[in-house]
Amino acid sequence: MTGLGGKRSTAGLTFGAAIVVFVLVGWWLDDHFGTSPTLLLIGFGLGAVGGFIHLVETVSPGTLFKARKKGKN
Repeated sequence: MTGLGGKRSTAGLTFGAAIVVFVLVGWWLDDHFGTSPTLLLIGFGLGAVGGFIHLVETVSPGTLFKARKKGKN
């Protein structure tokens, strides 16, 4: 049970880290291509969606993707 609690407690950190990483990449790309703030906002959206999917699947496996449900092949 301790291992599962560890995964759940780091899921929130992973959610935040995904947003930060994608925002920083978007910011860098905006600076490189001169498209401010378009790519930063796209990075935020991608990070938020990806982080949310990871968060939900970590806390409750199989909720979004039925094939990942424990006990099913």
